[in-house]
Amino acid sequence: MNNNTLEQIECTTDYVKDANKLTYPANVPYFKIISRQTYEAKNNQIKIAPQEYQQQHLARIGAQAKYEILDGTHFIYLKNVERIFEIADEFLSGVNQ
Repeated sequence: MNNNTLEQIECTTDYVKDANKLTYPANVPYFKIISRQTYEAKNNQIKIAPQEYQQQHLARIGAQAKYEILDGTHFIYLKNVERIFEIADEFLSGVNQ
């Protein structure tokens, strides 16, 4: 630990608030993979339902935001390698057109 690390930890809430105010460029494609556990399980650090939180996040991104919910925990990539590969391949194929 050093002073820089401690300052970053102390300012985390402000950094998150500032990041939430930023706009996402409408011309940049966006795809979010969400674990079912993250989408359905209450998070005591967030005051709203997890589904509402995710939908608000996607709305902040804009109309180009696409998503898919996959079964699993926060470590979604551990059990969904094939589907994540398919999603990434389809998404990137569409971006290159």
